[in-house]
Amino acid sequence: MPLNQNIVNWVSSRVGNRVGNGECWTLAETALRESGARTSNDIMGADNVTANADYVWGDPVTLANLTPGDIIQFRNYVVTVDNGSSWWQETRPHHTAIVASVGANGAIEVLECNVKGSRRVQRNTLYFQTSSSVSISGSWWFYRPQPRT
Repeated sequence: MPLNQNIVNWVSSRVGNRVGNGECWTLAETALRESGARTSNDIMGADNVTANADYVWGDPVTLANLTPGDIIQFRNYVVTVDNGSSWWQETRPHHTAIVASVGANGAIEVLECNVKGSRRVQRNTLYFQTSSSVSISGSWWFYRPQPRT
């Protein structure tokens, strides 16, 4: 998937830097535009891309079909990981991230910004499959970017 690889390459080259205003939507919108993909503005229409919208970034895909360069849209996502001796929790109330790599058991490395108090692009691992040590709540949608024609 050359389009998806272009997206990952573009965002990866900006890890540690701020893209535009540092908002998660800005990162995804800019990465898709710069990589030759349709953006949420293209798909939804600029009037529908509001601060509280659940953005659409392409064709829906499932976790089983997720590949690097796909986009994840979050709503009230909370993951709690408990390894027995310690635990941690991550939240993404209204958020957009780009898939960097797909691991085992629902572990997804994402490229994102405007998390953990930083507006710079960073890599983080999030989880999308429950297990004895991982619990998840909220909503999320996976999208495969579409080429701009």
